[in-house]
Amino acid sequence: MKRSIVLMALALSLWPGGSVEAGDAMAAALQQVKALAMRPVPSVPAPAQPREEWVSERRVWVPGAGGFAIVPGHWERRISATQSSVPPLTIFREDDRRPLAVPAGERPPADLRSGP
Repeated sequence: MKRSIVLMALALSLWPGGSVEAGDAMAAALQQVKALAMRPVPSVPAPAQPREEWVSERRVWVPGAGGFAIVPGHWERRISATQSSVPPLTIFREDDRRPLAVPAGERPPADLRSGP
């Protein structure tokens, strides 16, 4: 749209017999087109900062361990409404307190997932 306006203004300025003097209606129109073409582009808003959420200690079923495990409280970074960045965790089997390592990764939010 802006290109077509600028091209029209350029074509009109090159038209034989067209005068571009101060106070002329053509000059005012060209000044308006130039002002529209030269105005700054609006800036893009800054991206939203990911928010940190505290996940309380909880008890979860771990199929690979064959039983329940205790996941200690930790901070998770919310990436989107459906994903959280989870740090590496050391969870403990409920029956014998043996530690199990859970690698870091992207998972559903804690309130929506059944595992660690």
